[in-house]
Formats: sequence, C-alpha cells, structure tokens
Amino acid sequence: MRSQDMQPSRLERARFKLADILAARREGLTALIVYAGDAHVVTPLSDDSHTVESMLSALAPEIMPSQGSNLPAAIEAATGLLHGAG
Repeated sequence: MRSQDMQPSRLERARFKLADILAARREGLTALIVYAGDAHVVTPLSDDSHTVESMLSALAPEIMPSQGSNLPAAIEAATGLLHGAG
C-alpha cells in the first residue's frame, strides 16, 4: 500500500475510494475489514457510515500484525459478519 507506483500512494487512493463509497451510500449496513497476513474487523456492520469514515485516517500497513495478502481470510470475516447479522 505504500508503493509509489502511483500518486498519491495506493493507501491514499484506497482511503479516497472508501470515502467516496461511504458518501454515496444511502441505506444498508457497512463494515470495515482490513487484511494482510490475516483479516481484522475494524468496524462491525452498522448503518452509521460516519463511524467507518472516522477510521479511515488510522488505517496503515504498520498496524497489521503480519504482512501478506490473505484475501480468503477477509472474505471469511465478511461472511461471518453477514451470517451474524441474519
């Protein structure tokens, strides 16, 4: 995410994209899951997009306990949240 192959960084572009998605969201539940070597729920499913948005500035690769790109773990975490919500 810190790669400089595009400007601003991939991390900043991801933050901008997430902010755009949240701003366009009109209804439904949203959660925020981050992943690297493992997946972690940052915010559970909620209809409060401001909570998710407030977390964007804190996201950084350095907060992750292990490096990697474990997308299956992120999908599993998302599936768990959805099943838990009924």
